Amino acid sequence: MLDLSTLLGLTTALGVGLLIGLERGWKDRADPEGSRIAGFRTIGLIGLFGGLAALVDQGQGLVIAGGLVAIALLLRQGYKGQLESSDEVSVTTLMAALLAYGLGAVAVHVSPQIAAMGGVVTTFLLWIRVPLHAFLDRLSEEEISAFLRWLLISIVVLPLLPDEDFGPFEALNARTIWLMVVLISGLSFLAYVGTKWFGQKSGLLLTAFLGGLVSSTAVTLAIARMVREHRVEQGVGLSAICLAWTMMLIRTGFVITIIAPTVLITLVPTLGAMLVVLVIGFLASLNRASDTAEQGDVALKNPLDLSEAATFAIVLTLALMLSKGAAIVFGDQALLLVSSLTGAIDIEAVSLTVPNLLGSVVSSRTVTIAITLAVFSNTLFKAALFLIVSKGRHPSWIIALTAATIVAGGIGLLFSPV
Repeated sequence: MLDLSTLLGLTTALGVGLLIGLERGWKDRADPEGSRIAGFRTIGLIGLFGGLAALVDQGQGLVIAGGLVAIALLLRQGYKGQLESSDEVSVTTLMAALLAYGLGAVAVHVSPQIAAMGGVVTTFLLWIRVPLHAFLDRLSEEEISAFLRWLLISIVVLPLLPDEDFGPFEALNARTIWLMVVLISGLSFLAYVGTKWFGQKSGLLLTAFLGGLVSSTAVTLAIARMVREHRVEQGVGLSAICLAWTMMLIRTGFVITIIAPTVLITLVPTLGAMLVVLVIGFLASLNRASDTAEQGDVALKNPLDLSEAATFAIVLTLALMLSKGAAIVFGDQALLLVSSLTGAIDIEAVSLTVPNLLGSVVSSRTVTIAITLAVFSNTLFKAALFLIVSKGRHPSWIIALTAATIVAGGIGLLFSPV
C-alpha cells in the first residue's frame, strides 16, 4: 500500500511532467503526427518515470542516475533521426524533458512543493520565449556588459569588502557603502531596461513614469527642453513632471523602508501629503492635455556605467562623513544644512545615509526633518533647473506646483509622530 506522501509525490511528478509537456506540445502542435520527439504525453510520462525511479532508489542515487541516462539516450536517438532529416533542431525540448524527469524525482525524494515550483518556473520560462528574444534584441552590447559588471560588483566584490567602521568619526563602512551603490544601481537598471522595453516613443508619460525611477531630474530637464522648443504642450508637460516627481518620492520611500523601516513611519505624513498634491496635479493637467500633443523622447544614460557607480560612491562617502561629522561636532542643525545641500543634487545620498545615524548621534525627529529638507531642496533644485532651461516658458505652473508640494510637505511634517 502506498502512503499518502508517496502518492502525493507521484501525482506531483506526473503533474509537473504534464505541465511542461503541455507547453511543449502546444508549441509543436502544427508539426505532423509522429514527428515530435517529446510532447504532452511523453514528457508527462517522463516526469512520472522520474518519480518512480526516486521511489525505487535506495538512497544512493544510482537508480535515479541510471534512469536519467536512459532517458537521455532515448531522446538522443530521436534527435539523431530528426537531425538527419532537418538542419533545424532545438535542444530546448530535450532539456525540458530531462528537467521533467529530475523534478519528478524531486517530488518523491525531496519535496512535492519544490518540484511543483520548479515545474511552474520551467514552464513559464519556456512559454515566454518570444518576449525574451524580443527583450534580448532590444539590449545592446554595452548594456549587457554593464549588467555583467553589476553582477560582478554585487555577487563577487560585495562579499569581499570588510564590514567594519573606519575613517573620520568612524562614519564609513566599505560594505555598507557598496551595498547602497549596488541597490541604487540595480533599481536604476530595472527602470532603464523598462524604458528600453516599452520604447521611449511610446509616450512621454510612460517615459516620465519609468524615467522618474532613474532620475526625476533628468526627466525634468528633458521636458524643459521640449517646452522651450515648443514640442510639448503645457498640460502634457506638467503631467509628466508630476509623474516623474511622484516616482522620486516613491523611490525615496522604498529606499528608506529597506535601510530603516522605522524612519518611514515618521515620514509618511510628509511624503504622503506631497504625493497627494502631485497626484492631483497629474490628474488635473492630464485632463487638460490634448490628445494630439507631440510626445518626445527623454534621453537617459545607462545607469550601470561604472563611472556613474564610482561617482555615486564618492558622493555617498562625502555625505556620510559630512553628515555624521556635522552632527557630532556642531549638533543637529549642521546635519540639517548638509542634508539640504546634498539632497538638492542627490536625494538618494541623503535617504541612504541619514537613517543610519538614527540612535547613534541624532534623534528620530532630526532624521525625519533632515530627509524632509533634502526632498524639499531636491524639488526646488529641479524647479529652478526647469525655469532656467525652458527660458521662463510657463513659469506660473511650475512655481505653483513646487510651492504647493513643499507647503503640503511642511504641513505633513507638523503631524509627523516624532
